Amino acid sequence: MKTITCETCGSQNDSKKYFCSKCGRFLLAGDFVAAGVSSEAELKLTRIAENLKENPHTDILWNDTIDAYTRKVERIQSLLRIKDVGIDASDLSEKINQFLNMCRKPDFEIAFVGAVKAGKSTLINALLGRNYASTDPNPETAVLTKFRSSEQDYIKVKFYSVKEWDELWKSVTREVNRIISSYKKINVPNAFENYLNLPVESFISKYRKEDRMKIEELYMELDSNKFLQLYKELDAKSHMKEWIGKDDLHKQMQNSEIEEELKVWSSSHSNVHFFVKEIEVGISSLSKDFPKQVVFVDTPGLFDPVAFRSQISIDYIHSANAVLVCVKAEDLHGEEVKTVESVFSFSGHKRNKVFVIATNWDKLNNVVIDWDKRYNYMINSFTGKAFFPTRAMAQSNILYAASYHYNLCRDYNSLRSAKKNEINILLMKIQTAIEDCQDRNVPVPESMKALTDAQLGALSPSDLKRMMEITNIQVVNNVIVTELVNQYAELLYSDIKNLYRDIQHMVGRIVGERKKTVNDRITISHSDMKEIEKKVEETKQNRDEIQKVQKQLTAALASLNRSTQQRLETIISKLG
Repeated sequence: MKTITCETCGSQNDSKKYFCSKCGRFLLAGDFVAAGVSSEAELKLTRIAENLKENPHTDILWNDTIDAYTRKVERIQSLLRIKDVGIDASDLSEKINQFLNMCRKPDFEIAFVGAVKAGKSTLINALLGRNYASTDPNPETAVLTKFRSSEQDYIKVKFYSVKEWDELWKSVTREVNRIISSYKKINVPNAFENYLNLPVESFISKYRKEDRMKIEELYMELDSNKFLQLYKELDAKSHMKEWIGKDDLHKQMQNSEIEEELKVWSSSHSNVHFFVKEIEVGISSLSKDFPKQVVFVDTPGLFDPVAFRSQISIDYIHSANAVLVCVKAEDLHGEEVKTVESVFSFSGHKRNKVFVIATNWDKLNNVVIDWDKRYNYMINSFTGKAFFPTRAMAQSNILYAASYHYNLCRDYNSLRSAKKNEINILLMKIQTAIEDCQDRNVPVPESMKALTDAQLGALSPSDLKRMMEITNIQVVNNVIVTELVNQYAELLYSDIKNLYRDIQHMVGRIVGERKKTVNDRITISHSDMKEIEKKVEETKQNRDEIQKVQKQLTAALASLNRSTQQRLETIISKLG
């Protein structure tokens, strides 16, 4: 291969190149007579080369291959930041940020997602062995919370920035405006502000008497939005400046204090929870074998009344290394199916790491027959191109859980009698289901048969153990440990490689598109040049034709003048 030496930096370049690949200088300046013909392009390429040369790199110490990947991606990111490059690729930038964050902070995040009240927090508590996550029945406990193993118990609280809060509030305002605009026949100026600041009677009295029935209806519809209702009820507006934009708060504590401390920041009864963006909880009581890089993420509901908070869940589905989507076993229609569809649509190539957990199994009428029907329904519904690719994967990745009763059995000795009675009610349901199955000749799991003769009342340790076994929490835990936790390093490496390939593909597509655009412009330029040359030639031909005609006309005029002069002389001679 012939090469050409750059006179500026001395590097060798392919002779077919016009600019130095190292410093961006023009290589063929001596071949062009016109000075400055390459100056604009040279300036841009030199700036790009200098930017890449000075591009900072964060060393990835945990894996040399990933470090090499990171260096390449950082250079691409640096290119995207240069305005002269002229690339508008927001999707690529987002993918690059996700890749670099994953490499620099190699957490293996398992996201628990689902609609509000789907039992995500209760399941996490069952898996963690203690009631850390808030299980407030009010769905507005909507703070993203991360749980990880730690030597020291702690809570770290992140608050919304001013910009983030403005975005959240805009999403709230859009929903309010949608509601208000549906009342087209009444005039309600400042309705949102008045709703937040006035009790119902004062709100209604603000507007015309003849519209007050509709005004009251509007107020009730606004009040049905739990976010708005609580925001007003807790007078959160007056506390906003105290928390928005506040620095992260980090508190170390005893393990036994975590539950109460979490309530301060995430409970719907606390006005501060509106302004908390994220909470991280470090837990010292987890198994010593539980990797510190594995993180359980309790996300806000997918269909939260505030669109901004729903988007947080969607973003975590995109970025999480694995997803446990919780749906209510007793209601596998409508919103629950929509939840599963949403998760799969956002999960990309990670479908083998999506697990569908049917919570509230204990609320089914017959926990054997009804679950068997729902299990088969879910396998049939969630196998296919848009879901699990194979039936076998669907069978292994669809599980049931009765987290609430598992936690009751776990904490049995500290329960009040009313809570203990709830366990007895489930035991009665199970024994009734066993009898029903026997009457119908339906097989009953051996673990459940063992409870046939269990005595209601004060349950024995062995019966409690069996009750905990049939809640299926241990099975779910084993799947998480076997399929995810024990393989987290390998799975994380695989996810990073897949992200890198995605970036390569996107860069290749963008380069291809840019190359096509440039080639199209060159083609058009060549076409334009040929058209110009054609017109010049036509003009030249036209000029020559005009000159020829002009000469002919001049000759004709001269001949006419001579003829006219001769006639005139003849006439004059005759007259004389």
